[in-house]
Amino acid sequence: MADKSNYKELGKKIKALEKQAAEANLCLKNLKESEDGYRRIISSLPVASFEIDIKSQKFTHVNDIMCEYSGYTREELLSMTLHDLCIQDSNNLTIKDKIKAKKIIEFPESAEYSLKKKDGKQLRAAINTQIVYKDQKPSKAICAAQDVSGITSRLQVEKALRESEEKYRSMMEALNDPVFITDKEFRVTYMNSAMIKRTGHEAIGEYCFKIVHGLTDKCPWCVYHVIKEWEQAETEVISPLDGLTYSVTNSPIIHKDGTIYKIAILRDITKTKLLQNQLARSERLAVTGQLAASIAHEINSPLQAVTVMLTSLQNENKENRKLTEDLLLLKEAYGSIRDTVKNLLDLNRRGKEQKEQTNINEIIRKTVDLMRSHLKKNKVHVDMDLSPDIPKILASPQQLNHCFLNLINNAVDAIMEEANTSDIFEDRTLSFGKINIRSRKDNDTIAITITDTGPGIDEKDLKHIFDPFFTKKKMGFGVGLSICSRIIEEHSGTITANNIEDAGAIFTISLPITKKDKT
Repeated sequence: MADKSNYKELGKKIKALEKQAAEANLCLKNLKESEDGYRRIISSLPVASFEIDIKSQKFTHVNDIMCEYSGYTREELLSMTLHDLCIQDSNNLTIKDKIKAKKIIEFPESAEYSLKKKDGKQLRAAINTQIVYKDQKPSKAICAAQDVSGITSRLQVEKALRESEEKYRSMMEALNDPVFITDKEFRVTYMNSAMIKRTGHEAIGEYCFKIVHGLTDKCPWCVYHVIKEWEQAETEVISPLDGLTYSVTNSPIIHKDGTIYKIAILRDITKTKLLQNQLARSERLAVTGQLAASIAHEINSPLQAVTVMLTSLQNENKENRKLTEDLLLLKEAYGSIRDTVKNLLDLNRRGKEQKEQTNINEIIRKTVDLMRSHLKKNKVHVDMDLSPDIPKILASPQQLNHCFLNLINNAVDAIMEEANTSDIFEDRTLSFGKINIRSRKDNDTIAITITDTGPGIDEKDLKHIFDPFFTKKKMGFGVGLSICSRIIEEHSGTITANNIEDAGAIFTISLPITKKDKT
């Protein structure tokens, strides 16, 4: 019985051992599969990778890149230790030295080590190390190595790129001119401070034609088709957003995704264009003035003789009332011709009138008083809003009076032209129109505006109205506004003409206030 019982007990132990052996085999299989798995991962890494045994310092696994990196074959490396490759950091410590020197292992670790290649060359490598523990003790080290010179080169390139971008951005921000960059879909990817100030907000991602020019669709003058051919384009644009004239430099730049973007720099040339137009007008005035002067002199001599003869005939026939009236009409007609000749001569006569300290408001009032009867006759009301803060300036009262006289007379003519063609003026008891004259001090200038309720000026004529002999009147020579322009230019000022929506035309005169005027 005892033997039989012993056999049963022995059988149980054998089964238990078999079960333990099966479990041990399964663990070994799982361990092997796990090791094979992470070794496959090591082999597939895109950098030089290897595994070492901590105790023996021998290589237990290396990938192909490690073989290329060191110059050894896999078989050669697996027969070597870390000391054979002299893998030491700047303090001449190996990975094993570091593990021994530390009570608390701070891994994974990334540090620079010296590495000796098969050809004898020394390299500095950045090695990232992960320790594998067995029974709570360091067993293996899994390492990934990369040539520091390659990293340094890449870091240097990245640093240079960052510095270049920062320099470029600083340069763009320092510009007073608005700058923006758009992609091929016309969406803004960058705006400098000047452009943000112009648009009122940072509009990254919005369409350039909308935020730059206030349009709802692609700009008619868009030059992206030129830019994408890697060419630069210069354009001149009157922006619908603010009405200013810009010279736009459009240049291509390569985006990091390889597509061509456009960088545009806007330079406000509104004042420059105005000065250019004034210069061109002055040159035309000079040429036509010389021609007019020669013609005027030819007319003036016989005209004076005819006037003298008419006066003599009038004196001799005082008792003949009908003849006297006819002679008076002839003298008035010749007087009108004489005034026209004088205007022609004025085109070539510059700065003859003496300048003195002049009250601009007083000149305007005297001019309106002088035309009072003409204004009353044509039922045109003048409303004056003259600022008392305007200082006296050095000017020619006669010239300015002549200028204001011409402008007011032109305004009356425009109003009467509208009145003659409109049914709303059938009631002759009403005023036909109104002229508003306003003066203001604007920093270092005096601004005078003369607005009428006439039909306005054709847009195509606006840039020509100050040209000599340009007129749309049935009766006129087109020299009045030319003379006005010349007078204002002689006072170092500017004169412009525009239309006001539903309000006729507006002429704006700007005269400078010098330091001497302020004292």
